[in-house]
Amino acid sequence: MLGLPSTRLPSAERVAEVVRQLLREPGAADAVGRALASAARYGRADVVRLLLGSRAGSCPLLHADCREAADGGHTDAALFSAAYRGHKDVVRLLLDSGARADCMDGDVLCTAVANGHDEVVRQLLGAPQHAPAANLDNNIALILAVGRGHARVVRTLLDTPDSETAARADCKSGGALVLAASHGRADIVRLLLGAERHAARADCFDGDALVLAASHGHADVVRLLLGAERHAARADCQNGRPLLLARAGGHAGVVRLLMGGARGTSCSIM
Repeated sequence: MLGLPSTRLPSAERVAEVVRQLLREPGAADAVGRALASAARYGRADVVRLLLGSRAGSCPLLHADCREAADGGHTDAALFSAAYRGHKDVVRLLLDSGARADCMDGDVLCTAVANGHDEVVRQLLGAPQHAPAANLDNNIALILAVGRGHARVVRTLLDTPDSETAARADCKSGGALVLAASHGRADIVRLLLGAERHAARADCFDGDALVLAASHGHADVVRLLLGAERHAARADCQNGRPLLLARAGGHAGVVRLLMGGARGTSCSIM
């Protein structure tokens, strides 16, 4: 019953009755834990609140961070499901009840990032205890955000106040910039080049970002890379490969930009 979609879930009164019945059954903690995970999946904050509140009564084993209890890890699953679907109210309830924002080795943060749920990402990074690092696992969260094109999430990861845990715009020796450039994400390229800390170099990997942007005809990105205030990409990098590929692809606007860049013209990224 508690596993049905939210549009078919019973009323709060009926849920309360079911919870009371669960608490009288053997293995109550596991039953309520499974119900918690199901309610979180469908964004039922009212049900989650009721289930979390039951831990103060007949079910002392139920806790939002119950690794040592007998719920089989259902709470971690609840937090993961809520983060995956962007149910920020449920995420807040679980965190306020003691769930660890860094559970599952950071997978909860990564799933929120990959799906572009910026508010949930902020909740997890801002958890008062056990917050995940924005640069966990060699900045995998930033790479996911860049690859999925979630500019707001990229900004959130880069702007994490703690410089020791903030994502680095120049991570993987510029791999994030190359990825953004290849996808034509000028908004993200601008963020990475303009980061206050550890800004990406436009000329990383001997101009790979420019080569890929030019080959795909991403004129806005080419303009940003050529006009970077520091370490600007060279229009003639890799023996003129950007120009060769732009011409081969019929990208006339990019060809003009590169010809101008080769003569020393520039444009600001700001």
